[in-house]
Amino acid sequence: MVAAILALGALIAMAMFNGKPASELAPAVNQVTEIKSQAEDWVAKLETPEITYYANPSSIIKGLHRAQMWRLTDYKIPQFNGELVYYSMKAEEEYDCKFGEVRLLYVALYEDNMEKGEALYTHAETYAWEPVMLDTDTAVMWKLACGRE
Repeated sequence: MVAAILALGALIAMAMFNGKPASELAPAVNQVTEIKSQAEDWVAKLETPEITYYANPSSIIKGLHRAQMWRLTDYKIPQFNGELVYYSMKAEEEYDCKFGEVRLLYVALYEDNMEKGEALYTHAETYAWEPVMLDTDTAVMWKLACGRE
């Protein structure tokens, strides 16, 4: 399960940067109005020795068979992407509750844990739908956002 989680993180990182090295990335600019979450809104949903995954249940917006939710990935060891060194990643995801799919809408990388410090990189883009893989952090978030916990 840990290998699947780490593989998913690598795929998200590749998607976030569209295969570009960090040196080609623009400085962090808020491309959308980001809703700043209060620390008490984050609920730990899954923990490994190296990562804690948080959800913000109060951010859930539900539609007919879709839901959106903010999540936070907090790393206990530094993460590297080119010249960027970060300890937390905040993302907004949309979940298709009927077909078991997910897509990334927004991501921000922070220099410190729990989205503290400077946002080193932000990006807003609606990515393609991907299936939610069983026994992953994304499956845990999908279940919460879709009311299937």
